Amino acid sequence: MTCRLVIIAMLVVESYAQEESDVSPALNRDQINKLDDEDYPTRVSAHEALSKWLTQHPKEGASILCRYYFEVESPETKVRLESIIREHFFSRSKAVLGISYKEKLIKLSNGRDVKVMQITRVTAGKSAHKGGILRGDEIIRMGGEMPKPGKEVFITKADITFLPIGEKVPFIILRDGDFLVLSLRIEGRRIIDSSKENKQENEAKFNQWLEKQNK
Repeated sequence: MTCRLVIIAMLVVESYAQEESDVSPALNRDQINKLDDEDYPTRVSAHEALSKWLTQHPKEGASILCRYYFEVESPETKVRLESIIREHFFSRSKAVLGISYKEKLIKLSNGRDVKVMQITRVTAGKSAHKGGILRGDEIIRMGGEMPKPGKEVFITKADITFLPIGEKVPFIILRDGDFLVLSLRIEGRRIIDSSKENKQENEAKFNQWLEKQNK
């Protein structure tokens, strides 16, 4: 069983190393136009769509929205675009798979007991559901890498939290006795840092960053 896991991991890492990186993310300009719509639900929907897009493309997305911020003439659109960018700037991303799980011990062929994640619930529409993970699956590894010698727990909750947002990650799972490799594009949510001690510093950094985007 250990050898099979190692072979699977090596193949996964190799295939993902060869995969081309994503091109610059496309933005639906209609969503920006809808920020100035007379219909309130339409404006809210556009705000949510743009915030979600920015979460999925954190590296380039803010700069792209800034270009539109300086181009648009509508004051209302500018205010709402700045609000979206600010929300992103003052928050951090947290990976969300959309699963509930319990730890389960399995025995490897070398007799060693290790812990895996046994899925007890999968939330529709989230990363795990879109990637094909089912209730009852046992997650062996995330990212295709095997644990270091002597490491007992294969996966922890912290491992999920720090998965790369917007990127595809291979998951090695055990389903009905068979090993499968599923590719999940990791989605995330933004957690806003509202601490008073960081507010002034963050405001200064944001204003400096915004000025640079206009040069």
